[in-house]
Amino acid sequence: MTVAELTRCLEEMRRQLDRLPETEEPPPTTLQLLDRSRQEGDWQQLLAYFLNPEAPHRLNHAVLEQFLRGLQRRDNIDFKFSRFDIENVQVATEVPVPDGRIDLLVWCEEKWFILCELKIDASEGDGQTKNALL
Repeated sequence: MTVAELTRCLEEMRRQLDRLPETEEPPPTTLQLLDRSRQEGDWQQLLAYFLNPEAPHRLNHAVLEQFLRGLQRRDNIDFKFSRFDIENVQVATEVPVPDGRIDLLVWCEEKWFILCELKIDASEGDGQTKNALL
């Protein structure tokens, strides 16, 4: 599935969702339905699965590319990537570092890397992500 096809599918989904009546609360997430929404590891696995173009979700690089584009559009992050990088991106979870582990690592060797520290009902430890870079 190409990015253009995924975009069309998502636009159609948005049109269909817009037809639904308003509710007082947002609908539950998939992990809430499964009673797993408080488990950091479940969010980690879900995110890693869809960001990994090699996973059998049949979305190829589409989710990863949208994730990277979202980071690139942020004003508070200086991040640039090339579509040529997409073929070489790797995704790993529970990556050991000197003072612990990284929840999720996305990288393009010798070009850039993204560290994701997932938090559910917890705040970042003192210098947690900063210390991971040392």
